[in-house]
Order: sequence, then structure tokens, then C-alpha cells
Amino acid sequence: MREDEADTVAALWEQLVRYHQQLDPAMPEPLPDGAVRYARRMVDSVHDTYAHTLVAELDGRIVGYITAMIYDLMPDVFVSELAGMVGDIFVLDEMRGRGIGRALVEAVEGWFRLRGVRYYEWYTATANHDGLAFWQQVGGRSLMQRMRKTLL
Repeated sequence: MREDEADTVAALWEQLVRYHQQLDPAMPEPLPDGAVRYARRMVDSVHDTYAHTLVAELDGRIVGYITAMIYDLMPDVFVSELAGMVGDIFVLDEMRGRGIGRALVEAVEGWFRLRGVRYYEWYTATANHDGLAFWQQVGGRSLMQRMRKTLL
């Protein structure tokens, strides 16, 4: 991603957040300036060698994006190994089913491999059946389940 694409990616992020909130109202609500903050984060990460954002373009228009980072996912009581994390992936609804999401995943996997990352992980909302199916189609498997109990 180039710095001048950050605002467009942030607008896609807003759509991703709305999508998740429609699936489950318990998903986090963005701050009023959340997209501005997200764009700033994207710009700040452009030169970070452990973070990567890729965009998918079609006819000069950004139609999707994926964010990834590299770090040691294991605390110091386990054998240390470089791992990856996909933070966000989003493709405009009208562009889905064209292989754009798969292409983004394959590109980020290439980036991970070049850096010696053995595996990567991600979160998918339980109610996001399309997302779960997508990740299974590209070879993902469920490893753990994140759970929540509301207290207040």
C-alpha cells in the first residue's frame, strides 16, 4: 500500500466494521474518528518491515485490502518461532466471488514466506459464515475458539 491509498483503505475498513456489526451487535463500535485513526496507522506502518498492507485494484479502483504483521505469537515458555497474523481482509461486496480475496491471501502468504514465517493466524467472527467458508477454502483450519462473557 502506498501512503496516498490510506484514506481509501480506511473507507473500506469502515465498511468492514459495519459488516461485522450487522453480523453481531457485540462487535466493537468504531470511534467517530476511527477511520482517520486507521488511515494514520496505515501510513505509520508503510515503512515497518514487520507489517504489510496490500490492496487489490480493478480498473484503477481499490476494491479490497489485507493487513498482515509478523511477530512471535508464543510467550517465552514455548519454543520461539516467527509467526504471522492477518489483521483485516476486506473485498467490496460487489467484487466478491472473483478471486480477489484469494489473490490477496496468496500475496500476503508470499510476503510471509520470504520472511521465514512458518504459519499465520487470524480471527474470524463466529457469525461470519462467508468468512469462515472463505478461510477454509484457502486452507485454513480452526485451532482455538475465542469466547466472551459480558459482565456489564
